[in-house]
Amino acid sequence: MHTHDVSADAKSSEMLLKLVTEDIQWSQEMFLLFIIAICTDNSGDAWKVQRLLLMLMPWLIIIVCWVHQINLIVGDLLGF
Repeated sequence: MHTHDVSADAKSSEMLLKLVTEDIQWSQEMFLLFIIAICTDNSGDAWKVQRLLLMLMPWLIIIVCWVHQINLIVGDLLGF
């Protein structure tokens, strides 16, 4: 799979959108896939990317990662 080292880069929704669209295109070309769904976290930047992706690719099903959501709920309950 494609990975990116973005540790030195400023994190923004525009950068994330660029990476996601490039990865979708790469996956389609490399493995002859048609991507129909992606899973993201629910941060502010991810939300914006979700909206922008739907504008570019209206067929996509975008779901929120439940592990992230459960982690947030457990953290709130335990006071972390």
